[in-house]
Amino acid sequence: MGADGVPPWFSRLAAPFIADHLAHLYRHSVHMSHVPLQWKCATITPVPKISSPVRPADYRPISVLPLYTLLEELLIRRYIYPLFLVPPLSLSLGDQYAFRPTGSTTAAIIGLIHHTTTMLATEPFVHIISLDFSKAFDVARHETLFDKLSDLPLPDSVYSWLLSFFTNRSHRTKFSGVTSSQDCINSSVVQGSALGPPMFVISTSDLKVVTPGNVYVKYADDATLIVPASNTSSIPDELANVEAWSRRNNQALNRSKTAEMVVSCRWTRGLVLPPLLDGVSRADTLLLLGVVLDKHLLFAQHVTRSLAQAAQSMYALKVLQTSGLPQRSLDLVCRATLVARIMYASPCWWGAISAADRARLQATLDRVARWGLCSWPPLQLADLCVRADRTLFGTILAGGSHVLLPLLPPPRQHNYNLRQRAHNLTVPMRDKFTDLNFLRRMLFGPRAPN
Repeated sequence: MGADGVPPWFSRLAAPFIADHLAHLYRHSVHMSHVPLQWKCATITPVPKISSPVRPADYRPISVLPLYTLLEELLIRRYIYPLFLVPPLSLSLGDQYAFRPTGSTTAAIIGLIHHTTTMLATEPFVHIISLDFSKAFDVARHETLFDKLSDLPLPDSVYSWLLSFFTNRSHRTKFSGVTSSQDCINSSVVQGSALGPPMFVISTSDLKVVTPGNVYVKYADDATLIVPASNTSSIPDELANVEAWSRRNNQALNRSKTAEMVVSCRWTRGLVLPPLLDGVSRADTLLLLGVVLDKHLLFAQHVTRSLAQAAQSMYALKVLQTSGLPQRSLDLVCRATLVARIMYASPCWWGAISAADRARLQATLDRVARWGLCSWPPLQLADLCVRADRTLFGTILAGGSHVLLPLLPPPRQHNYNLRQRAHNLTVPMRDKFTDLNFLRRMLFGPRAPN
């Protein structure tokens, strides 16, 4: 329930009686390019970022808006998302994997590994630099955002409505049952609103590399810079460009949380690592979008982390079992928690993990079934991962606007009447990185690694 005090259950019950009046109000709001003042007050509910928060910075300020501001969702679907699929915005969002109709964290990690393995085919090592922006959603400058929106083919009434939505906003904070007084804000894309994510994506669309050969992979405010060994000397210029972009957009690059990892093949001999970057720490592993990447892309530590989280889910399932939860419901909870945790982003790591790690994951699924937390027989990890691979690859091929489609090779043209194939794309030569790279692996067909 937002600041207007209207509970969602009331709107569901009253929908047959208020729908026509609400539709008239929405049409009038867009036609007049005016957002009522009552819709501009947000109630901030702090959500902990860590398990034991001790200071305000450990919380994420999520805004709960008045219920009837769902008009913003209608405008996004009709006017904003279609702009993501056509130039010029589609060309600027090629490195952004968040808040797009086909974007996901899995797609972002696949894109990152694709670029990294492609570079490693000709380079001795690759820099992966995880950039961290402090309070990126909350300090976004409205003036800069609307300068970028003005270059897009938006109807004037919609542009003016968006401007009205972000002007003269206010918020209040609710914590531990106590609500603060109302105060005005003059920045932020309103984290928690439907408009916030696409507006932030548009605001970061002009953050680009300055040296050819370097690549960005972005997921909302998480930006990862990938630099091949031959461009190591360009990293200071790239970081300076990021800081200059941050100043223009009222952002702040947090160098203390920015980390670098140098990725190389584990069988590389005589590798001389580049010198440390000024003010940037170097690590052997990086946690990116919930996946642990190591310096050889083996994902052993990601498997260990997933198993630790699965053990926590297993304990919770045992509590539900002893409390008398029916087996059918227990199966659903097990698949939604433990199995989903193990399978998270499986297309990214399934082709790279060792036989021992596959056995560790399968042993957990066997134990869950043996303890009666999931129906017998136990789920087979290989079947689940291959099915996930096929589903994602089929989605990429079926949709002409998938975020991963530009990374695939071009179609192969021929004049012969050949047998039906799974795809008509050019199949590259298989090399030592094929199983690490989801897209290249799928061109040869999904299979369990040897």
